[in-house]
Order: sequence, then C-alpha cells, then structure tokens
Amino acid sequence: MFDKLIAHTIQICKLEDSELKAYYLSFQLKVFKKKEFLLKPGEICNFIGFVNKGLTRQFYTNNNVEITVYFAEENKYTTEYTSFLSRKPSYFYIEALEETEVLMVNYDRMQELYSKSLNGERLGRLICEQVYLFLAERNLSLLIESPEERYLKLGRDFPHILQRVPQHQIASYLGIKPESLSRIRKRMSKKTNFFT
Repeated sequence: MFDKLIAHTIQICKLEDSELKAYYLSFQLKVFKKKEFLLKPGEICNFIGFVNKGLTRQFYTNNNVEITVYFAEENKYTTEYTSFLSRKPSYFYIEALEETEVLMVNYDRMQELYSKSLNGERLGRLICEQVYLFLAERNLSLLIESPEERYLKLGRDFPHILQRVPQHQIASYLGIKPESLSRIRKRMSKKTNFFT
C-alpha cells in the first residue's frame, strides 16, 4: 500500500529509516468514487494526499464555468496548499475523475512530523517547493505560450492525462474553449509523432 509513496519520498528527500516509517505510517488510505469530492469551496483543506491509484482534478467555478487548474495522477500529491497552510476556507474543488485511492495525512499530523524531525520539515518544504514550481510554470505558460504549445507540453509531460480526461476539462486547463482544442487536435493529427 505504501510502496509508491515510499519510492516517491526517497526521490525527494533522504530520511532516516525511522523518519521514513513515521512519515508513511501517518497516511491513511481512502478510496474515492468517480466524481466524488475530496474538497469543496468553503471547506478548509485539512489534508495532503498522495495519489496511489487514479486521478484527481482541482478546479473552481466562475459564472458557472469550471476552470481546471491541476490534475494529479499516480505518484503525485493532491491538496489545496493555500487553504492547507493558511487554515482558511478554499475556493476550489478537488474531484476524483475515476475511482481513486489517495493516501492522506492531516494538517495536525504533518505539523507534528515537522516539529519532530529536521528532515521531516525539509521534506515538507521540498514538496511545497515542487507544487509552487509547477504552478509558477503553469502560470507562465498561460501568459507566454500559445494554446498549441501548451497542448504539446501537456502531451509530452503528462501523456496519460490526454487519454483519461474529458476534452472540455483539458480545454479548461489549457485556458481555451473546447472548439479551439478540437482545432488544435485536428492540426496535430496531421503531424506524425508529435508527442515523441
């Protein structure tokens, strides 16, 4: 149950065996059905989740239009860090897009782990930095890259997402309308090996 989390953690930060064990044993496995919410607006995000199996999506609504900001597939963390860190209500939904197994640790337990171990605190910082860098790169991409470039980047970096996520959600993530995504996909289909 913890194999993927352990392997991922070891890649991020070197921990003593006792620290690693204390870390992964702090997580509890929860299974979410397709379309079930891990978080809704107005709730304080009280967890950091590691996707063991499945896929989640973080999004918000603006004038009843869903705006997707993040997908988390296997071996990725899923949380709403602003709410988690500030202890303020979230503006976001986190939804399981398919049956999803998430290893979850709550806020109080994470703070306890941070206080007991410098390596644990370092691990938390490194995870937070990864999330920050991803979001900063995504924001930069929305500002300077064309929709076609963003689509190609998504296909290169997360090829499974294109097969597992409805097209309107991919379009929303790319910051374009579904019709624009259809045109991009049509142009791309005329090119061979555009994700290699």
